[in-house]
Amino acid sequence: MDSGGNYLLAVKENQPTLRQEIVQTFDDIDDARARSLEEESKPEFEDFIEIDKGHGRIGIRSIRLCKDLRWILSAPKWASLSCVVEVERERVHIWTGKTSSEIAYYIGSEKTLQVKEAARIIRRHWGIENELHWVLDMAFREDEARDRAKNTAQNLTTLRHFALNMVKQDKTRKLGVAICRQRAGWDKNYPIQLLTGAKG
Repeated sequence: MDSGGNYLLAVKENQPTLRQEIVQTFDDIDDARARSLEEESKPEFEDFIEIDKGHGRIGIRSIRLCKDLRWILSAPKWASLSCVVEVERERVHIWTGKTSSEIAYYIGSEKTLQVKEAARIIRRHWGIENELHWVLDMAFREDEARDRAKNTAQNLTTLRHFALNMVKQDKTRKLGVAICRQRAGWDKNYPIQLLTGAKG
């Protein structure tokens, strides 16, 4: 992922076959029943748990990495596939006691990848996505958007990303994204400056 052309990619819902094969792999790992001699042995795996605290909540990430690809029948479709990863994220809100959890799956190509390194890479990229979401919500109120008609939501998301990138490329700005967004609505020269680089 960082160098050498290796990848560690999230498996999305639009890849149902691959996703189901990964789920089956980890389900087989969790299967505690005794196996007969005729059955396949359980896949071997590495695991790692990270715990951190901040923003009024405790985060627990359980990461499992498996290089046994017997259950991944679609593996030949993925160049140099060497491992699958499961990440379970659990959040405990300190003040309310409420918990939430989600499970994500990844595929990787690096043959020597260890579970702690996979956790570091995934956490870094997840943090970048979270920061982007936070900025879009705070500056563009994205979570409050109620656009439902046809492709409207997707189109507006694209426009928000475009606008955010334009503001971030402004090397002269000294204010936050939300204030710059407001300025673009008040000062007709500012959007022109963002788009062309010309000074208003």
